[in-house]
Amino acid sequence: MTIKYILATILIILLWSTQGAAEECIFDAEEQKQVLKELQNKYPGSKLSIEERSLEIAWDRGTITYQRGGCDHFGETILYTTTGEADFSTRDKLFAQAIKMGKEFFKGMLSGEKLAELLATKDYQYQRREDGDWYTIPHEYLIDLSVSYSRSGHKQTIDVGYYMN
Repeated sequence: MTIKYILATILIILLWSTQGAAEECIFDAEEQKQVLKELQNKYPGSKLSIEERSLEIAWDRGTITYQRGGCDHFGETILYTTTGEADFSTRDKLFAQAIKMGKEFFKGMLSGEKLAELLATKDYQYQRREDGDWYTIPHEYLIDLSVSYSRSGHKQTIDVGYYMN
C-alpha cells in the first residue's frame, strides 16, 4: 500500500463519518437558518449569526437576542435587555412581557399563545435567586420552559426559553 492510498482511505472514512453525523441530527438545521433569515428580513438592521443560531434585534426600547436551534436538543430563547422605564418586577408585568415576546418570536414547538395558556394556569415553580426571579413551567413534552427576570441598576433583563429532545 502506498501512502497516497492510506491517506485517501482515511479521508474517505472521515468524510463518511461527518456525513453520517449530520444525517443523525434530529432537527432540520436548514429550517432553523431559514426562520432566522426571515426574522432578519422582518427587522431591518438586526444582526444575524448563523454560527450561534442567533439574531440581535432592536426592539421595544431595548434589545432582543433570539436564539433558535439544536441538533439533538431543540430550543428557543428570547433574551430581552432594556434600560427603559417599564418595570417588570411583578409577576403579572413579567408574564405579560414574556407573552408579548413569545407571540412575536417563538416559531418552534411552543407558540406565544401556548405560553400564555401555560402561564395562565399558574402551574409553575417560583424561585427567588440572587440574580432575580425564576419561574419554571411544567409542560408535557418540553424538558425545560422558564421565564426569568433580573435587574442590575437601570438594566432589566427578561429571559424566556425552552428546550426539548
